[in-house]
Amino acid sequence: MSCDDLWLKICQKRDECDEKIKNMKGVAFFFSSVAALEKRSKGKGEKANNQEQEDDQNDELPEKYWPAITYWIAVQSSNGMRVSTVPLHSTLLETGMEVIAKVLPVCKRGNEEDACAPLCTTLKDHKNHFIQTKVDMSFFPSLQLLQDQLVEEPLESLHASERVVRLQVVCSLFTAKLRDKLIPSLVSSGLQFDVFGIEVCDLPSEIPKGLASPIVVAMNDIERAMAKLGYALHSGEMFKRVKNSEYTYQHCCSVKKFLSLLGSNDQFKDTIIKHVNKLVEILGDRECEFMKQLRINYDLIEVNGGWCFSISQRKFVLHPIQGTEIGNESPRVYVEYEHTKTNKYYRIASTSRKWRTFANITFDSSTAALNVIRKGS
Repeated sequence: MSCDDLWLKICQKRDECDEKIKNMKGVAFFFSSVAALEKRSKGKGEKANNQEQEDDQNDELPEKYWPAITYWIAVQSSNGMRVSTVPLHSTLLETGMEVIAKVLPVCKRGNEEDACAPLCTTLKDHKNHFIQTKVDMSFFPSLQLLQDQLVEEPLESLHASERVVRLQVVCSLFTAKLRDKLIPSLVSSGLQFDVFGIEVCDLPSEIPKGLASPIVVAMNDIERAMAKLGYALHSGEMFKRVKNSEYTYQHCCSVKKFLSLLGSNDQFKDTIIKHVNKLVEILGDRECEFMKQLRINYDLIEVNGGWCFSISQRKFVLHPIQGTEIGNESPRVYVEYEHTKTNKYYRIASTSRKWRTFANITFDSSTAALNVIRKGS
């Protein structure tokens, strides 16, 4: 069978191997990853070495790389004895795979690094473009077969895939710890992977798999409350939508005060109060990226009726912020002003503490200009 044919069957082969490992005695959970194995030929000279260097510079791996599957398996020893690789060899040889396996040091408290360091080798290709492309190509025939079985008419927009890395939970005793600690940590670190073996009923509603940490649950509740009440987070401070404005937010209070007020509500008390210090630490960080940050557009000054004055364009613009950007972007200030009027003076202040500058301004609709009279801090 050619290399291309093997790549097309790699998803099916991983499913087959995963099922075999799931049925092995003592397996708690495991990571599997599609990988690329280099087939080295004998008698390579300097020319071959030069070719390898050129290959390393290319975005895609050459065809001499054949499909493989790497595993990191957590096994429970029933009698405390060292785990043998013989059962694993016997199990995977039934699938027609060539197997290379070794036993890692026992994972004890304070000595986790020796046992977990090889996990990085298994997970290292989670964002590899070449391998993800091969996985997509391999997964498509299975998806097409599923479509043919379920629907009579072809679905033109049918697109789906699976990720290079997969976490399979086998023993239910590990579900809670993996769901609440390991998975959120891996997700926050940027690892791209699929999770299997944790039932949907084990996860809170509206929370994606792998994000069921109590802290994440609380943050999702806070984010929904903020959207409903017209609040937003910007540089570690809470902002609230200005009354009568459509887009503008202004500084309201600290994160700690907002959470204290929100925690006094019975609906949020259970999820927020227990973790309030951690939540204040996370959301109060100016560089926090766990929640959408409000962006201040210092080029815009909002006036009545959805109009904004653009300083750079020196004219009024209708609805410059639209769609999903409403609530994510804010003009620098809101002024009660009809854009059709002329020669009216206002004293304004920036919405952000960082830009606490003041200016006497005049709107002149006849010339569509903004004249700054005086500035001071």
